[in-house]
Amino acid sequence: MLVVLVIGLSACAQEATLVRETTTGGTAAFSFTKESETLSSQGRHDALALIDKKCPRGYSIVHEGAIPRVSQQVDRHWRGQISTVHDGGIEERLWGLQFKCN
Repeated sequence: MLVVLVIGLSACAQEATLVRETTTGGTAAFSFTKESETLSSQGRHDALALIDKKCPRGYSIVHEGAIPRVSQQVDRHWRGQISTVHDGGIEERLWGLQFKCN
C-alpha cells in the first residue's frame, strides 16, 4: 500500500508541462533557476517523458532555450508582482524544448 502511495505522489509531482501542442509536435517546458541545471534537472527528465508520450515513434528537438514569462517593462510596471522570485532573490524561469514528432 505504501509503495502505491509513493508512486501516486511522485506522479503528481511532475515538474514539466506542454505549453504548446500541435498534431505534429509542440513545446514542453520546465522551471529552472540556473542554466547549469537544465540538462540534469528532474524538470528536463519530466519534459522528455511528456515528449516520449506524445511521440511514441520518436521525435527531434527542434530548438531549446529559456522562455520569457513576461516582459521586464510590464514586470517593472507591476513592481515585480508578475515574475516568480523565490526566497533569497532567486528568479525562477522557464526552459522550453520545442519538438517535432517523427
